[in-house]
Amino acid sequence: RSTAATLTFANAINHDNGERTIRVLDGVAAASTPEAVISGAISNGSLSITGNGRLDLTAANTYTGATTITGSEVRLRDSGTFAATAG
Repeated sequence: RSTAATLTFANAINHDNGERTIRVLDGVAAASTPEAVISGAISNGSLSITGNGRLDLTAANTYTGATTITGSEVRLRDSGTFAATAG
């Protein structure tokens, strides 16, 4: 039996100045529903997002490294932001 569900990460995520990869796979969620939501702020490092699912970022993130998105759909909601980068 399949049920639509969204996985939500509510706590802050500290990358400890490293690069972290988040893989989001397309699940059974409706097109209007993300497979995953990160509602806690991401800090210190860079972010790589892969897979074929949808990830929503809803926090004002403070990490300063690169953001790489490969194949995934990423949406910024509420106060959601990507890293602030110079250039």
